[in-house]
Amino acid sequence: DAVIMGAAGSDWVVDKICDQDGNVLDMNGKISSDIAPIIHFQKAPKVLKQIKEWDPETVLVGFKLESDVNEEELFERAKNRMEEAKASVMIANSPHSLYSRGAVHYVIGQNDKGKLCNGKDETAKEIVKRLEVLCNHITAL
Repeated sequence: DAVIMGAAGSDWVVDKICDQDGNVLDMNGKISSDIAPIIHFQKAPKVLKQIKEWDPETVLVGFKLESDVNEEELFERAKNRMEEAKASVMIANSPHSLYSRGAVHYVIGQNDKGKLCNGKDETAKEIVKRLEVLCNHITAL
């Protein structure tokens, strides 16, 4: 099996919603639009890390999007995330990839220096190529 996490999970989830006086509001009903609520967040668990805990044999492909970093830092952060999550492949990209089919992506494997892909089509083809190799390798074992 393979899992491609096409987008990162949210970093934050709603903890509670309060009125202006600090009273917790019932999140099951409608919140009045007359007065702006105060929303409290809590850090969300990293879903990417949990996938290998659920099934260690899964071939995992993740994405690491970073803004305001140079290419070297983007690559390093993606490598670190790949190691933390025990992912087989990590795609390093910038916010430009959200709005442009031609944006640059780095497809990084566990034992390589990564491949620079120009655009989403080239990136998708590289992911499929790597999945074919990784999934066939697991099947052969």
